[in-house]
Amino acid sequence: MARINSFSREVKLWVSENMSPAARQKLAATIARKLLGEAQAQNKKVLGKVPSHKQVVDGRIGAPLESVNPDRGRILFEFELVTDLLAWVRGQLVLHSPVGTAPEDPHPGLYQRSHRLLADGVEIDPDGKIPPATEYLIINIQPYARKIERGHSRQAPEGVYEVVADLARRRFGNIAKIRYTMVGISDSGASSLWDWAVANASRAEGSAKQRRQYEKNIRQPAIRITLK
Repeated sequence: MARINSFSREVKLWVSENMSPAARQKLAATIARKLLGEAQAQNKKVLGKVPSHKQVVDGRIGAPLESVNPDRGRILFEFELVTDLLAWVRGQLVLHSPVGTAPEDPHPGLYQRSHRLLADGVEIDPDGKIPPATEYLIINIQPYARKIERGHSRQAPEGVYEVVADLARRRFGNIAKIRYTMVGISDSGASSLWDWAVANASRAEGSAKQRRQYEKNIRQPAIRITLK
């Protein structure tokens, strides 16, 4: 399986002193473009498109490659992978989500539409600008997400989140730590789950039992992503 290329390797050039500064600059630019093309081709296999990148030449963002210092210069390409990584994971969750049909299912596609993205615990718009964060979390807010994860859907006998986490780890494991987990979520952005959790916990007798039931009710399958 193809994997994402973080393009973090360093290449040092040793050239003849007889070459002019302009010739050394041209050679460095040529090799840099070749390495960039290789990384772009590899990443396209994984993402289905070439991710955007930032070009830094001797500390100058967007400077021409040929302007590199011919003796002690440095060319750096930084791929913007976070947005593409998260979009890929979300796309796979949608693809693997079971979708019921009416009238058996009163809300066809509700589970598929209920994947939420959080950055450092705050829900964000997955289609907007992705902010930098220490940790990203994708979670489903429907109460029956746990049943689906346990294989209670004929369309997803192996679950959804654990399957997608494994696929993502194989592709992006060299740039991010990706794992399937169960997490408790607050009422922020998940009122339907919150209301359901409180209502079902209140049915348990005794405050301690109520608390345990409530904590169980708000724990949902999730994919936790931390960039390396």
